[in-house]
Amino acid sequence: MNPSKGLGQNLDEFKKMTIELANAGEKEKLSDENEAIILLNSLPESFKDVKAAIKYGRSSLSLEECISALKSKELELKIERKDNGENLFVREVKEVKEIIGQMKEKLPRLEGD
Repeated sequence: MNPSKGLGQNLDEFKKMTIELANAGEKEKLSDENEAIILLNSLPESFKDVKAAIKYGRSSLSLEECISALKSKELELKIERKDNGENLFVREVKEVKEIIGQMKEKLPRLEGD
């Protein structure tokens, strides 16, 4: 998978490659399970938990189940990144306000203010 592309684009490319492989004159098409295994092995590190759950948590594996689980994980990662970004922003604003408050306490008041 290309990490600079989203999951949807990578899945589209994966499907195109499997179709091209099937049309290349191979007598036997890859099984659904083999396609799912190939897809799982191409995943980046951020999908390692879902990859392990899919691989070892089922007695059989289908490509559609695999894709569905990956899309769920991608959504989870997007929400997590958004939450982390918002939390970081709130924490930084709070820290800035604390620093301003400390500076006001330490700086002598100017006469006439």
